Amino acid sequence: MFDSASKKATSSASPARRFFLASAVSTLSLAVVAPVAVPATVPTAAAAVPQASSTAGPWLDTSDRAAVIASYNAEFSKAPVDPGWTGNRESCNAGTTSQAYRDSIIDRVNWFRSMAGVPAIITENLAMSAMAQESALTMSESGRLSHSPDSSYLCVTPDGAAASGKSNLYLGRTGPDAITGYVQDPGSNNASVGHRNWILHPTSTELGTGDIPGDGGWASNTLFVIEDASIVFGPQPELREQAGFVAWPNAGYVPSEVVYDRWSVGLRNADFGSANVTMSVGGQSIPVNIEYRSGGGNGAPFPIMVWNAPSLDTTPAFDTVVTVSVNNVGTGGGVTSFSYETIIIGQELPRTFDAYITQAFQDFLGRSPSESEFNQWRARLNSGTSRLDFVNTLATSTEWTTVVVQNLYQDTLGRSADPAGAIYWADRLRTGTSVAAAASQFYGSPEYVSAEGGSWSEWLTDLYLELMNRNPDGSGLGFWVRQAEVRGSGDVAYDFYQSDESRRARVRSLYVKFLGRGPDSGGLAYWAEVLNSGDDLALAAYLASSEEYFNKAG
Repeated sequence: MFDSASKKATSSASPARRFFLASAVSTLSLAVVAPVAVPATVPTAAAAVPQASSTAGPWLDTSDRAAVIASYNAEFSKAPVDPGWTGNRESCNAGTTSQAYRDSIIDRVNWFRSMAGVPAIITENLAMSAMAQESALTMSESGRLSHSPDSSYLCVTPDGAAASGKSNLYLGRTGPDAITGYVQDPGSNNASVGHRNWILHPTSTELGTGDIPGDGGWASNTLFVIEDASIVFGPQPELREQAGFVAWPNAGYVPSEVVYDRWSVGLRNADFGSANVTMSVGGQSIPVNIEYRSGGGNGAPFPIMVWNAPSLDTTPAFDTVVTVSVNNVGTGGGVTSFSYETIIIGQELPRTFDAYITQAFQDFLGRSPSESEFNQWRARLNSGTSRLDFVNTLATSTEWTTVVVQNLYQDTLGRSADPAGAIYWADRLRTGTSVAAAASQFYGSPEYVSAEGGSWSEWLTDLYLELMNRNPDGSGLGFWVRQAEVRGSGDVAYDFYQSDESRRARVRSLYVKFLGRGPDSGGLAYWAEVLNSGDDLALAAYLASSEEYFNKAG
């Protein structure tokens, strides 16, 4: 902590003496922060071509990596705007700043709101800006912050004092730079991230801004954020996140430059008093420290929970998927929980998983990934998710079970699945029935037996050809005819499907499908034995996660 009275900055651009003194509506804080630099642009070469937003609204579709990068670069690469201040310190004339300068502040506010998924529709209220300008002069000339400045403050006016009580206050930064600092909200007195919470408040529609340049005294900003109670507590507009929460960092892609130590999530009318949060990357849990919880009944316009994760790398080399789960949030009549993923955009181009992801989707689901699926899996794989986990997710998805069922119908019965049959067999596969067990029921079905001639010998001859790739020998055919007469077609079909010949044929087929070659003798024997008690999926997943498949796809 520093004594603000003993540190008088001569310029807001002096990096060795840049102090942050910011206050929410109920607290004051004083902390040293690093000099603010214009962030470098985020790499764009690996981004997919953006498509139309799938979450239409007055906000950004943060599932679109390219759109997030383009939006960030457009906002943070702008040339600085001259404040054009017309005031005078000696005569306590607050003056004004230029319209272009005030517009740049509104733009920065709306950018953060757009990323957070709240309506980015903030406009300037000129009356509020005039009052904020007088407040900013008082803070600048006095070199200290207060929401209720008294006669000990310099250049105090009734309008300036009134604005101070309804504003975010900053000493040391002005303009868009101050908005970024409010969202960061560092310092021991800012655990509730009140400045951030007001900027992202969903019902807000207007604000006012006052700015005093640092030439000849403290740089200061007053952001008039508290509108009438009818607006603050008014009907909440639609938000991007269906669960109704507002998080920073936001759900979806976010540039690492705006991922700060403090993470927060807010929810209208919530009680976070007993809530908890967990975070993980690549399936590995990350320790979190909860800094603040809004309890119920405190009249907070937008209750919030704040935490930090000291071990999390917020400037990763590659895109990193952080899974956030918020649990036990009070909702008046009960509790709720929700989860979301924040994908921190890395500083380098993602590794080359592009062709691999596309090939795996084709091999398992028979289609290309959507842009959203492509971006999500590229980020996950760069975050440490294994290739085996990736292909297992594809191969155990609802879509996969539907593809398998449709293939079984076509391969055995020569037709598409009827709706009831598709649902039944997809459910069976999802609840543990192996592909071998399901396939045997199709090969042994009355419909299949009838289609192959109706007699046991004709049906069994077909099974030899389909599952063993050969014609039956005379003694073998006679044996299996007797087995079918005693045990039924389903059991016999399962024996054929799981015979050593059939298992070896399936191993060869999967090697060719995924690797473009046949198996070596050791691999053939090993996997044929695995399929005796396991499922073809284990081999498919193993092959599709191998280095050979990865290199072949790329």
